[in-house]
Amino acid sequence: MASSKTITLRSSEGENFGLDAVAAMELLVIKPIIEDGNTKRAIPLPNVTSKILAKAIEYCKKHVETPKAEEHAVNDELKGWAVDFFKGDRATFFELIKAADYLHIKSLLDLACQTVVDMTKEMSPAEICEIYISIKEKSLENIFERYNIKTGLTLKSSDSETFDLDVAVATESRKIKRKIKRMIKDRRANNAILDLNVTSKILAKVIEYCKKHAVNDKLEDFVKVDRTTLLDLIKAANYLGIKSLLDLTCQTLSDMIKEMSGNEICEIHLLIKERSLEKICKIYNIKTKLTLQSSDGVFFYVDVAVAMESQTIKYMIEDGCADNAIPLPNVTSKILAKVIEYCKKHVETPEAEEHAVNDELKAWDADFVKVDQATLFDLILAANYLDIKSLLDLTCQTVADMIKGKTPSEIRKTFTYKNDFTPEEEEEVRRENQWAFE
Repeated sequence: MASSKTITLRSSEGENFGLDAVAAMELLVIKPIIEDGNTKRAIPLPNVTSKILAKAIEYCKKHVETPKAEEHAVNDELKGWAVDFFKGDRATFFELIKAADYLHIKSLLDLACQTVVDMTKEMSPAEICEIYISIKEKSLENIFERYNIKTGLTLKSSDSETFDLDVAVATESRKIKRKIKRMIKDRRANNAILDLNVTSKILAKVIEYCKKHAVNDKLEDFVKVDRTTLLDLIKAANYLGIKSLLDLTCQTLSDMIKEMSGNEICEIHLLIKERSLEKICKIYNIKTKLTLQSSDGVFFYVDVAVAMESQTIKYMIEDGCADNAIPLPNVTSKILAKVIEYCKKHVETPEAEEHAVNDELKAWDADFVKVDQATLFDLILAANYLDIKSLLDLTCQTVADMIKGKTPSEIRKTFTYKNDFTPEEEEEVRRENQWAFE
């Protein structure tokens, strides 16, 4: 009689377990072997440890021996067994779920998964997050998805709106992952939520993205948003540490800029600056450029940030005069090239209090003004016309240093000026401006 026959099962560690054939038939994965009569040797179960196999066998014996209240229903005794097991050794319980799936013990899988659903309803967010991490570690996501087991978490936007979502979706964000780890470590209270420095409008979009990305849904329409929303999404993606979203939004911005007019590019640049996104744009090589035209008709394609070192150009940009090349009738191409070189260096050099950075920039400035007199004076005129205060200060100080300590005769010689004063006129000038010769 089949019920009296003992089947031998062998764990992944090589330990043998005896089980009545009727109970063994609960393991659908070995049912064909039993039915074919291939049971003289131990049936190997390489994916199940001795500890877990012992618990699975315990369940199968209980399930066979305990009368059912009704078809497909598990009675209270088995439910209590599962709950006690879950509370006592959660890690092993999850291993049992994995084994039940592998061994095709459907009733055990149903019971264990329902137990998780029931228990998570009474858990704090910290405990729920811990459950989620266990699920990830043991690769149980597919099983939990089949049983619609949700590990919920609450996010709170900067304008105090709350969003409930699955931890699997929330942990698309590296920042939220870090917060969850701290939450688990601190064992926070039941009403714990994650506060985020993101508005509800943008957080809703981020959540929409994470849900789509988690199931590999199409995202073409997701980035069809206005410019300000796109930039806010870039900022949120960077803040939350969602690299895939940051990649997508930055590529969208880069493609968008290629189709923009000069004025639109300048507008985007100002919006980028308002949101402090310059570093991100530099990392993703996102360029906002405009065209300058020198007095001799040469065109220069320049980063907006570099061009806006000039207050004159900045005002022209703000007045919407950047759709075409911005004309600079008072600056030749030779001098404009030098001015752009200066502005680029000062934009690219980070502002810092460190002496090393300041000293390096000062050394560069000193080399920059080592030019002939004609170029130096043209740079002064250009800096004044373009209203670039730092360049005007630098070039004027250079001239002042060239004059310092020299007599009028030496100054005329230095700057090749001819003296057309009579001795009497020169003496009168000295008397009237005695302070300048002290």
